Amino acid sequence: MSGHRIRLLMWKEFLQLRRDPLLLRLLFLMPIMQLILFGYVVAADVKNLSTAVVDLDRTTTSRALEAHFGASDYFRIVAHPAEPELQHLMDTGQIAIAIVIPEGTQAALDRGETAPIGIVVDGSDSQVASVGSGYAAQIIAR
Repeated sequence: MSGHRIRLLMWKEFLQLRRDPLLLRLLFLMPIMQLILFGYVVAADVKNLSTAVVDLDRTTTSRALEAHFGASDYFRIVAHPAEPELQHLMDTGQIAIAIVIPEGTQAALDRGETAPIGIVVDGSDSQVASVGSGYAAQIIAR
C-alpha cells in the first residue's frame, strides 16, 4: 500500500470512531482494564513458599542457614524430611522448594572451600520457581 492510501484508511477509521461513542469509550477503557487485571495476575513477588530443609550435615552452620530461611518472609519451613521423602512432598504439592545441605558442609567451609548446597524447586509454576530459587541463592550466598 502506498503512503497516501494508508493515510486515507487512517482518516476513515478516525471518522468511524467519532461516529460511534461506545467504540471510542472501549478504545480507552480496555487498555486501562488490562493494566489493572494483569497487575494482579502477574505478581512478581513470591512470599511464604512452603519449604523443606534436608539437613544432612547437622552442624551449627547448617542450623544457622536454616534459621536464615525461617526468618525470611519468602520461605515458610514446613518439613524436615529425609532425602527419599523429598520427591513425594514435591509431587503432592506440599512443598514448593527444598534446601538440601549435604554432609560435610561445615568441614568444607572450615577448609576454606565452597560448600555445595542444593536448591530443589517445583517447576510446575515457572515464575515461582525462578523467583524462589533466586531468593534462596541470595540467602545461601550470605
